[in-house]
Amino acid sequence: MCTAWCNDSAADTLLGLAKTSAKDNERILALRGYISIAGLETVNIRASKRCEMFKAANALATRPDEKRLIIGNLRMVRHADALAMVGAYLDDPALRDEAEQSAADMNGNFRKDKALAPAIKGLATKLLTSKNKGIVDKAKRALADRK
Repeated sequence: MCTAWCNDSAADTLLGLAKTSAKDNERILALRGYISIAGLETVNIRASKRCEMFKAANALATRPDEKRLIIGNLRMVRHADALAMVGAYLDDPALRDEAEQSAADMNGNFRKDKALAPAIKGLATKLLTSKNKGIVDKAKRALADRK
């Protein structure tokens, strides 16, 4: 099964396989391919559609590895739902480190986007509890930008 794509033409097929395949390895490969397509920066997919795709992937992801793929790909999605998804991952101890890094990157990358200001503020506030000083510093800068 091929899971490396340069466009989104296989997304629906991969999602279907991720939902219905009888074999675990096929479901995992299909889900990983679907997540990869959702995160392709070279493909013209609206941010809201990417969020829908990541939400669908999240509903099927049972292993931390696939959730980490989602978290890593969300960092470039300029949408309030993407910020909320990363924020939700902060509550999972197994995924917190990756989620903190993505959240800090999103706060930095999107801090000048006024439409995302409430979501950025909420995410930055959650990051203030991080054990990583660099993450806390980035959160403080994001909050300072909101004042």
